[in-house]
Amino acid sequence: MAIARWSPILPFALCATLGLPRATLGTSAAPAQTPTPTFVVVSGLVYDKSIGVDAPVADAEVRYEYEPSGSGSVRTDAAGRYRFELPSDVGGFEVFIDTDGFFFSHTNYAIADLGPSLDIGLYPDGCASASAITITPDHGPTGTTVDVSGECYFIHSGTQATIDFDQQLVATVRGDTFGRYQTTFTVPATASEGTHLVTLRVGDSHYGAVTFDVVPFCTGACVCSGDCDNDGVVHVDEVIRMVTYALNGDSAAVACPDVVQWCTGTAGPITCLVGAVDHALQGCPARQPLAK
Repeated sequence: MAIARWSPILPFALCATLGLPRATLGTSAAPAQTPTPTFVVVSGLVYDKSIGVDAPVADAEVRYEYEPSGSGSVRTDAAGRYRFELPSDVGGFEVFIDTDGFFFSHTNYAIADLGPSLDIGLYPDGCASASAITITPDHGPTGTTVDVSGECYFIHSGTQATIDFDQQLVATVRGDTFGRYQTTFTVPATASEGTHLVTLRVGDSHYGAVTFDVVPFCTGACVCSGDCDNDGVVHVDEVIRMVTYALNGDSAAVACPDVVQWCTGTAGPITCLVGAVDHALQGCPARQPLAK
C-alpha cells in the first residue's frame, strides 16, 4: 500500500478550494506606533526691547550651543522670527545673538523651562564706538573750540554724561529721548602737543573714543591769515578781530592768539587783514600737514 507524503501546500490549496481565509504562518498583527521624536524645536522672536515686540529685528544671527559639543546658527527672517532644532536628550543650551545696531546677547536656557515661544529682546547699541562720539575739528592748537555730538542709549531721556579730554572733564551733556546729544568744548590750555583721547563717560564707563591732535600755531606755507581757530575757514567774527588787530597795532590781546604767526613771514597788520578778507571770500589755501 502506497503512503502519500504530507505536503504543506495542501492546507493552503484546500483553503483556497473551500473559500476559507488563509493566514500567514509565524506572523501576528500589531497596532502602528508613532515614532518617538528625536529633537526639540526652539523658536521665537527677536525684537527691540526699548520699543517692544512690535519692533522685530530682522537678519539677526542666532547661534546656539549645547553639550557635549553641538552647535548651529540661523538668522531671523523679515518678521524677526527664528527656528532651530535640538536633540531631545539635551537638558539646556546657550543662545548668542549678534546684529548690527544692537547689544550682543548671551543667555542660558533650560529645556524644561521653555514655553511655546522663546522671545528675546535686545537693547539698541547706541553706545557703539562709531556712534557714541564724533568731533570737529580733530586737530588744532590749544584753545581750539571743538564741536561734539553723538548718540548713546544709556543717556536717553535726560540722563547726564560727560565729555573727557584724556582724564579731564571738558563738557557735560544730557541725552534726548533717544540718547542723542551735542555740545562744544575748548581744548585745555595745558594740553601738550600730540594725540589725546576724547571720550563720552557715563558713570565709571567710557564709550567711544576719538583722537584730537594738539598742534602748535603754524608758520609758513600752512598758514591761513584770519583763521584764528584753525578750522580751515575764515569767519566774519575772525575778520572783525583782524580789523581790530590792524587798528590797534600789535595789540594781540584783542585778536587771535599768536595772531602774527597766522601771517606769512613778517608782514604787517594791514597785509594780514587784506589776507584775512581774501581768505574769507575765496577760502583758505590747500592745507599742509600741520607741524607736530
